Amino acid sequence: DQSNQSSKIPSIGLLSMSSPESSRPRPSKGKVDPLKRQAEAQEVNLLRMPPGMERRKLNTSRYSKKSDSITWKVELMFHSADGHVLKLESEMVESASLSGELSKHLDVHQNNRSFRSQLKEFVSAPRES
Repeated sequence: DQSNQSSKIPSIGLLSMSSPESSRPRPSKGKVDPLKRQAEAQEVNLLRMPPGMERRKLNTSRYSKKSDSITWKVELMFHSADGHVLKLESEMVESASLSGELSKHLDVHQNNRSFRSQLKEFVSAPRES
């Protein structure tokens, strides 16, 4: 039957021509994201944007096998009384405290003058450790 033979894919030695469906990349099975695995081990529910999304690309949180630690990218959002919002991005190692990270921006340091002046209403606010 000729119609049956025309639907078959010809083979040439070890190579065969494949249909378009079989040439699509297959998701890797068994490959576990080290950041996700380490976050789960620490009982952190890590949620990410789908691959290709801008926020996913900008997220630089990562797991370092060498130091066996996670470095998180955090966004600190400061909402002022007048409705102004200042966003600062930082990287924090998992052993750091949020209080310590806030002090980098709110306490007097040579490298934070421009941000600190914009955060003056937050500088004197009480902070918990």
